[in-house]
Amino acid sequence: MTAAYDPQTLCLALLHADAEAAVVDILKRAGLWDEAELWRDLGDEPENYSTVGNQQSRAEQALVEKLVNAVDTKLIAASVGAGVDPEGPEAPATMRKAREQFFGDQLNDLNTLSRSITVAATGAKSPQHMSLRI
Repeated sequence: MTAAYDPQTLCLALLHADAEAAVVDILKRAGLWDEAELWRDLGDEPENYSTVGNQQSRAEQALVEKLVNAVDTKLIAASVGAGVDPEGPEAPATMRKAREQFFGDQLNDLNTLSRSITVAATGAKSPQHMSLRI
């Protein structure tokens, strides 16, 4: 990585990139894009397209799936933060039990948890080119 990009600066630059071309430009300027040894396949599986490509066929459904995943992520993060392995035997068996165990009275229903998730649309105004952040 070049001196122009410490990890925090790089992360923030990528976070604010609104288009694929901007991401590529940031990675090139950081000296990361063309360094093959810095990249690896998702899950270290060269044939992992089925995992990445397994998305909803309609944009609306894909967005809803990402929002549900965001709730899951918040519960997993709370579990890890409490020192409970989310995959272990002591992990709550349901989302409701996880919410109750890790958030208690802070959240009286799943709607309150989901309201703590933000969706921001940036970039071009056309649906084909906007950037969504969850």
